[in-house]
Amino acid sequence: MTGEQPLVSVIVPTYNAELYVEKTINSVLAQTYQNLELIIVDDSSTDQTTVIIERYVDMDNRTKLITLNENTGGPAGPRNAGIEIARGEYLAFIDDDDLWHPAKLDIQIAVMREKALGFSSTSVACFTDEYEFLPLSGSQVPELESMSLPVLLRKNIIAASSVVLRADLLGSYRFSKQARHVGVEDYLFWLQLHQVDLLKSARLLLPLVAYRIRENSVSRQKRKMARKIFSLLGELKMNGNKLGWCRYYYFMTYIVGSLRGRMYRH
Repeated sequence: MTGEQPLVSVIVPTYNAELYVEKTINSVLAQTYQNLELIIVDDSSTDQTTVIIERYVDMDNRTKLITLNENTGGPAGPRNAGIEIARGEYLAFIDDDDLWHPAKLDIQIAVMREKALGFSSTSVACFTDEYEFLPLSGSQVPELESMSLPVLLRKNIIAASSVVLRADLLGSYRFSKQARHVGVEDYLFWLQLHQVDLLKSARLLLPLVAYRIRENSVSRQKRKMARKIFSLLGELKMNGNKLGWCRYYYFMTYIVGSLRGRMYRH
């Protein structure tokens, strides 16, 4: 059965996550979809994160650890390092404090292959401490929401920990390591990929990811995040042209969406 499954490279950027990373790793290795490699890229942690990861490297030969020599200041550098050594036909991402439903990859890869999707994401359930997923079948067919560049410009509704994409779509695209993009590097990456010709993308309206809300999370600093989004929209180009006055429209849709509390949920 495993031989019939395309290899999925799961990339985890991590830094000082000793309180959470073990549960994240367990949620990946417990996938009913077995043909995966787990690439964990440590951004020079100073706590026990690498000690925890090394135990899993010894226990499961699907697990690999890359340790960066110096901290890069965000998840972009570690994600890119993982991409460079990934062998999978598909790439998947999960942050070091989030969790996956055991059937996530089974369901998501099956939908992507059936619908010929190059990119997919899912809705998520938010939590702060503990979370328990409801039982699902790997054959369960979720409702799909088509994703496109105009949809994403109005609001980033793609959670990084939910994304699976075909590796051959990347080309030269990588997560931006620029300081001004810290906290929005994933959004920029999704926007760039959704300008690729003939990209077919969809969001599965099934909460296959548990997204941990932490008060010190970069993405939770709303005022700072709003400034970053406004700046990002100012530099973004569509078909070689900047957004111009449309920048203000898309920024207002971002603000309205944030006030309503809509993020990655169904």
